[in-house]
Amino acid sequence: FSCYLNSTRLARRMESSSFLYLFYFTLIFLIIMRLRETVGYERLRDESELLSLIQKYDTQDAVGSFRSLRIHQKLCENEKNCEIIPPFKTYYPAYSIAGPGHRVSSCMIPKNMSTVLSAIFCALFTHSLRNSSRPVTKMGREICNQRNELHNYKQIKNLAHGQPWVNFVMVREPAERFLSGFMYMCSPGNGENSVCEGCAGDIKCALMRTLESSRRFAAGDLSASSYLLWHLGPQNWHCDFQRNLEHFKLIHYSPENKEKLNSDLSKVLEEGKVDRSDVELIVSQVSSGTSIHATRQKAETKMFEKHMEDIEVKRLLVKIFYWDYVLFNFTLPDVDF
Repeated sequence: FSCYLNSTRLARRMESSSFLYLFYFTLIFLIIMRLRETVGYERLRDESELLSLIQKYDTQDAVGSFRSLRIHQKLCENEKNCEIIPPFKTYYPAYSIAGPGHRVSSCMIPKNMSTVLSAIFCALFTHSLRNSSRPVTKMGREICNQRNELHNYKQIKNLAHGQPWVNFVMVREPAERFLSGFMYMCSPGNGENSVCEGCAGDIKCALMRTLESSRRFAAGDLSASSYLLWHLGPQNWHCDFQRNLEHFKLIHYSPENKEKLNSDLSKVLEEGKVDRSDVELIVSQVSSGTSIHATRQKAETKMFEKHMEDIEVKRLLVKIFYWDYVLFNFTLPDVDF
């Protein structure tokens, strides 16, 4: 009798489990069918692929990833009707190598400490780090005459010969980087404002111009490339990221956090076989100096920082730099659409 009772209970459990499985399967099926009716199968498939891409690179919590997806849904009806600038367009990659004996390279993205990094790699390449009266932050790269510059990631792979090689890139919070580029090119009285395309002193104008140029370039119009787009356009268009993002060490750069910068820079240079004494000298000079293109110390910067809090400015930042925020794991601006 006991065996009969146990077998009866087991049968009931199996029956109950089967019922629950069938219930959940049916519920999911009905939800999918409903979604197909409301948003269309192609949209559903595209959003599934989009979510996978967001989850792959965006290491925020599930709420952050879900928010990124919702923003994309609001701004992009489909690929052809999308207000967000697409990722991974190739915009003139530029790499610097440190030369024989070293196994390190860096991709240069404008306004991401690129002037100083270029000087560091040039000094290492020419062995002039200790033979100059100027600190590395004030050096140029003219002495190298582009001998240590490459423009295709395949060239880096060829140099590595399948052996360990450190390839890193500085990425920056998009709003902070845009403001830095704006102050360099477009602040009133700036000698560079002739290349600001009529937007000197006007952040919203510069953003609109960047958005327009980015859309044209993304659509294949190479005439849209400009000094302004080079400095203010999406970071993910540089460095052959479309095919090689996973081969880079990404360093979150901010001039506001020099301690982290010193630590990150020391780590990649040492890993790239740069002598410890040279690394210490480089880090010391970077820590105590600013480059000739630094903008954070300008008094006007504080004033324009307030302009960056404008709702429309934030919306433009999202439209242009959505994929910079997602791919490089920065938090999207808190703004509704």
